[in-house]
Amino acid sequence: MPKPENKPRPPSPKSESSEVLSEAEKNFDIQFKQWEQQFEDWKKENAHHPDKSQYIEYEKKWETWREQLLERREQMKKKRLSAAGKKFHALKTYFLVFPI
Repeated sequence: MPKPENKPRPPSPKSESSEVLSEAEKNFDIQFKQWEQQFEDWKKENAHHPDKSQYIEYEKKWETWREQLLERREQMKKKRLSAAGKKFHALKTYFLVFPI
């Protein structure tokens, strides 16, 4: 029986509900969820694969890809937040120069 793992989870829409996600982030989250489901399906289908070392090696590759994808998702979030911060700063500066 597989042991429970403490792997990082992708951000869920609920965890970022106070933030407006970019279209790229929304698409990424959908595709990531589908990709993870494919991996889980693959693991179930191949759980009794006769070559355990090959199974484990492939599982490790998936985990590496998963970590890379989660890093990419974090970069997308940082980019969005940075852009939002720049917009806020520009608006703040504008209203300091041109008060209402």
